[in-house]
Amino acid sequence: MILLAITAGWALELRVVATVEPDLRTIHGEVRVPPAPSPFDTGNAANLCAMPPSWRNPLHGLAPAAGDVAVRRTAPGWATIGTMLDAEGADVLFSREETLVFSTELPSRYGDTGALKAEGLWSNGTWLPLPDGGESAHEWQVDLHLPEHVVAVLNGTVFSATSAAASVHWQGRADRLSLAVLPERRAPVSTLDVAGGHVTFVGKAAQRPNVQKQVRALLEASWPWDEPPEIVVVTDHDRRRLATSGPGVVYLSDRAFRLSPGLSRFHWPAVRRALYAAAAPASMSSWEAVFFATLAAEGQPAPSVEKALGWAAWNPIIDELLTDGTLPFYDDTFNSAHPDAPDALLALGGRRDPRAAALQALDALGAEALLELRRAVRAGPHVESTLAQVAATLGLDPRVVATWGHAEDPGQDYRVELEGGLPVRVRREGGVAAEPVSIEVDGAVSTWMAPAAPASLALPGGARKVAVDPQARLFDADRANNRAPPRWNTVVTGWVDEISPSQSSFVAWGDILLRRQDDTRNLYLLAAQHTAQDLFSMDVGYVRYLGPLVNRRERTQRVFITAGPSLLDPAFRDTEAGAVVLGANAGYVYDSRTNDTYALSGRRLALGVGAGSLLGTTSAWASAGATWVELIPVHPRHVLATRLRAGWASGDVEHRLLPLGGADGVRAAGEREVLGNERVVANVEYRWAVVRDASLPLPLAWLSEIQVVPGIEAGASQRDQEASLSTAFGADLGLYATIDVFGARPTLFGAVLAFPIDTPAPLVPQVYFSFDHAF
Repeated sequence: MILLAITAGWALELRVVATVEPDLRTIHGEVRVPPAPSPFDTGNAANLCAMPPSWRNPLHGLAPAAGDVAVRRTAPGWATIGTMLDAEGADVLFSREETLVFSTELPSRYGDTGALKAEGLWSNGTWLPLPDGGESAHEWQVDLHLPEHVVAVLNGTVFSATSAAASVHWQGRADRLSLAVLPERRAPVSTLDVAGGHVTFVGKAAQRPNVQKQVRALLEASWPWDEPPEIVVVTDHDRRRLATSGPGVVYLSDRAFRLSPGLSRFHWPAVRRALYAAAAPASMSSWEAVFFATLAAEGQPAPSVEKALGWAAWNPIIDELLTDGTLPFYDDTFNSAHPDAPDALLALGGRRDPRAAALQALDALGAEALLELRRAVRAGPHVESTLAQVAATLGLDPRVVATWGHAEDPGQDYRVELEGGLPVRVRREGGVAAEPVSIEVDGAVSTWMAPAAPASLALPGGARKVAVDPQARLFDADRANNRAPPRWNTVVTGWVDEISPSQSSFVAWGDILLRRQDDTRNLYLLAAQHTAQDLFSMDVGYVRYLGPLVNRRERTQRVFITAGPSLLDPAFRDTEAGAVVLGANAGYVYDSRTNDTYALSGRRLALGVGAGSLLGTTSAWASAGATWVELIPVHPRHVLATRLRAGWASGDVEHRLLPLGGADGVRAAGEREVLGNERVVANVEYRWAVVRDASLPLPLAWLSEIQVVPGIEAGASQRDQEASLSTAFGADLGLYATIDVFGARPTLFGAVLAFPIDTPAPLVPQVYFSFDHAF
């Protein structure tokens, strides 16, 4: 029996006996707690509250993989959470036993919870059931039976079973048991003497001098604890977090510091934070360890990606990198307060991510409180009481402190309201629970304890510049109105999108994009383009984005309107030199795909109309079209992609009729060969990632993926109702490679051979080079 008071944070004495199976995925054993005094012993009133223990399954805290990007960065296949069953085959979540027999099968998953075939297992406290209630550290006695030829790490201790199976023992105080078991051939070991202590590297990091050099530099620069570091760094295959921490253990991604020279410093904050947290005093819970490690790491000099690249935000690649959140390790690299892969155990606690809470606390307390916080931590760290003491010293509203340890209300919606062109108040429209928010007024930062919505805060008279939540600490539904006056971002972009040597043609374009900072709904553009039909065209346009966000900036739907002149190419169809048309287009697009390099699922619907005339003549045209793209997932390495296009065009400007061939039609046919008033085209591709999750170094880049893409296509076109139907059939073979430019930005490069299969002539393929899939 266990007292209910345990849920308030009482430490337990836990005894674990477990066996790691040779598959390095399955662990079975038992965990025991000593029996509590009988609840019928009325001599102790506390015993009247006794009840059987309740266990939790920490695997339930694994974050779901939402969207293609998360799926491919979460697991080599479909992401699962694994199983943890009791002796009766039921989930341990429903078990109430003093001695609980369990059998855990870890999921095939990247990161600090999972197992990969022939690579090993990693489990940051998620391999065994834990007593429910509180996050207190417990006293552990652990006997672990290992298969032969493995190296194991358990809470900062390295064990080897190199020649035969072995039983190892660990005891100590911690709130979790952080385990890694790797095949001996995958687990070289080396030790680094640094900052008066030791860091032991297990796995690939043990053979990477650059990683060890970076870790040494971080620890020698500063160390927040009284005791010297005693840490084990285990290399894992994380694709969402650069580094995570457990008691005495850092799980370091094999992609950490895998950047071009001079860029490794952008990984410092995340790795420094994990090193600090891994060596936190044993009396801390993991939540407290990450919280205070974040505060300590924030006090160290660190490069800012925004400051380093902000001057180049006019470049579209840099603009996307800074804003859309799809960059690998985005939250760690940008020190974001809202990670997309929360710790499994911390997620179960129903508390705000400790990094987010720490950064918000630092905003409210101010940098001057950092030294006082460190002193308070060493005196006896318990996050609420420590912060409350510091906040009281600084005269901070105690209600603000109370929010840092609790889950955040995600429905925030703040806006700055204007009168006479000047900011006069901040209004909170969304959110139920009270939340503290930072408000910067003419350079001075204060914290507003915003009550439940709706609510407003009057700004000082004469305020000129106002920013609500300038560090983006909160989940805000729409940040476009969080600043006054608004900032505008300009992006200048240009690219050769497609090259076809066999047709002596290419597509190139350039855009000037204008949007308000943090605005995810409105875009203004000035575009220029060269195509097979137009030597040069220019358009002005407006795009309105609708629907939910698919990343941190893009939405699923948009409507657009563009208009402008085009200089026709006489090589496409006979026309007078210098002929210019003036046209306009409008349309609607729905697109739920979220991955630019290898989308696993989603669909795209595009509807459009256009019209225009040839200047100086009576020639005119009108057109309408529809495109449907459907991606059917077979496996994270296999996707069936389909496209169906139908179009209609009328008029006597041939450059605006519909080509049967080319990249937007039947690729096996030339774009200039057949034009029609009506066209239907169908394409099917089988996209197979034959190489995935590779890391082959190239000059200033790494090769990470190779796709082989066979396909078939067919199309029909008719010039007018009296003409015969023109058809084209083809077979395609594409080869695509994903290159991590500078080690950071995945970019797709591809080549396609398209063979006509409906002609007796020799099979001469059309050749295309592109930087994206055709659909």
